[in-house]
Amino acid sequence: MTMDGVNAKGPPMPKVVSSVNTISSFLADEQIQNAAALESFLNFPCPKSDGISSPNGRVVVFCASAVLSTAEAVFAWAAGRASSQVNHESNSSEAESETLVANNSSNRNQGSRDISDRITLVLVGGVGHSTALLYDAVRKHPVFHVVADDVDGKPEAAVLQAIAERFYNLSIQNSPHRETSGSEAQGGLCILVEDQSTNCGANASETRKVLEQHGIKSPHSIVVVQDPTMSRRTVASFQHTYRDIAREDFQIVSWPTFVPEVRLAETRRDDNNSPTLSSLIYKTSAEFTSGQDGLWSMDRFLDLLMGEIPRLRDDENGYGPNGRGFIGHVDVPPSVETAWATVDSFLGNVRGEGGSQRQRVEA
Repeated sequence: MTMDGVNAKGPPMPKVVSSVNTISSFLADEQIQNAAALESFLNFPCPKSDGISSPNGRVVVFCASAVLSTAEAVFAWAAGRASSQVNHESNSSEAESETLVANNSSNRNQGSRDISDRITLVLVGGVGHSTALLYDAVRKHPVFHVVADDVDGKPEAAVLQAIAERFYNLSIQNSPHRETSGSEAQGGLCILVEDQSTNCGANASETRKVLEQHGIKSPHSIVVVQDPTMSRRTVASFQHTYRDIAREDFQIVSWPTFVPEVRLAETRRDDNNSPTLSSLIYKTSAEFTSGQDGLWSMDRFLDLLMGEIPRLRDDENGYGPNGRGFIGHVDVPPSVETAWATVDSFLGNVRGEGGSQRQRVEA
């Protein structure tokens, strides 16, 4: 390796770092950055009644993953929203009690939230090939581990439900085939469960079934929360599932809760002076520290990144219209393809012959 970090057999490490972060950012598809931005998006006025979009039509879909910092972010938002709405309604009720009796009915109506303002959160996930990783993550979590035995063997959505109820005091509505109503929504937030899906495409189709069972047939918007390595594909899956909805104001956006980035570690070399996976470590930030221990190993993280791009390519091997037809067309920019080739070369170098060939794992 030369002094500028160039390895004779592979790309320079600064280029590898930049390439990994380029792919990660593309896959995370971050359109909403944090809970405050989520609230702004959800609170943006929607048409009062267009005769098409459903009441409770603002939907947040939380797809389970083994990265539990995402659960922490989603449930902290949900608990905070429910709490703030309850306080708002309590204050409104106190103010109403001081008004004239003749105005009581009017004031109560003004103090309550319109049904179109309510939010539906769906906890998503059945039992799939990576569910065991979620059980393991719960068992290792410094707080959630106390429910590990209770959730072992259950669908991923049930794991999320246990965390939501036990640690965030959130209530889940499990009764199917019923429209969400004011008495069942907590402070403007109704939480449903979808526990049948076993892959990314089914996350979308099964979630739609659950929403329709609860009267939400044409959502105003859908916010997708997913493992950031799968966010773009999951959004594409929901867009494919809801491709029959042609309203211009219908939006499906991504809130990955964070975008993983890597940086170079202190210089570490093996006996052949070649870069290794230990040359890469995750960046940390003041906002994201508790989840670091729950992140993927670097080896698995890179495998996840490298496996996603072939799925998103709209060719005979991909998931798009020219391939398996699971999602709509996704544009993979040339810069991302270049980054993918760089990381592929790096992995082939550090893993040896054949190490750059990424396995295609159904997800």
